[in-house]
Amino acid sequence: MLTMTLAEKIVDEVKKVLTEEIIIAQTNGTIIAATDPARVGQFHEGAYLTSFEGQKRILTKDDQQHMKGVKAGINLPIYFKQEVIGVIGMTGDPVHVSPFGEILRKMTELLIHEHEFFQETETDERQLEAFVFDWLHLPETAIDLTEKASRLQLDINKERAVVLIDCQDESFMKQNQYKELKETLHLTMQEIIVRWGHARFLLMLQTTADDRKALQQRLFHIHASLTAQGTQGVLIGAGKPAAAHLMKQSFQQAFRALKMAHADTPIVFD
Repeated sequence: MLTMTLAEKIVDEVKKVLTEEIIIAQTNGTIIAATDPARVGQFHEGAYLTSFEGQKRILTKDDQQHMKGVKAGINLPIYFKQEVIGVIGMTGDPVHVSPFGEILRKMTELLIHEHEFFQETETDERQLEAFVFDWLHLPETAIDLTEKASRLQLDINKERAVVLIDCQDESFMKQNQYKELKETLHLTMQEIIVRWGHARFLLMLQTTADDRKALQQRLFHIHASLTAQGTQGVLIGAGKPAAAHLMKQSFQQAFRALKMAHADTPIVFD
């Protein structure tokens, strides 16, 4: 939960706004990150007691003399899902640093929540990528898609068209840009977007054979959106709408269409 890597990131973020010395310790009192690297790995008795008590502890000059590994200042428990997962401490005159205590705690907990959300999102995306890969590559008899689709809240009985988009620019696939793209595409809950190799991603758009014109308009809009974001040389290949058991054919069609796309005809339908 509270790893050394995450703790170091939190310390780096906190010290951007506070000049005081900062430590982060596990619930057993071991310091795992600090503005003073020499303190990492040391036992901090104040952090251990703070974790046990679950509330802010003020450390005085007297405590500094009698407690192991502490300096005068404040220690605050870090909560996640109503449980203490660690302690963050700020060194300095308790009278001076205490007013910053709640801000320090909130900032730390927000960073942890943000990290956990990112990790969960990444896991969901990896599961979806694995599901789509199986759907498009394994023989029908080798996999039961229905159960996996249900866990992902997908109805595989809907017709979809596979669309491959090549941005020809690996920097586009950085996390923030990828998330921005997902938001601008306005996909329905039953439509899929996954990374598909270097600077390329795959869409499964909900459509039918009778909606060819609507699909064309959507792809023109997608191409325009990517171009507006500064992505140059975007190429798109689209397969025909297909039922779940024929999705592999739609993928092969999209792959073939993408190979035919070029600067003068950036969107190709099989």
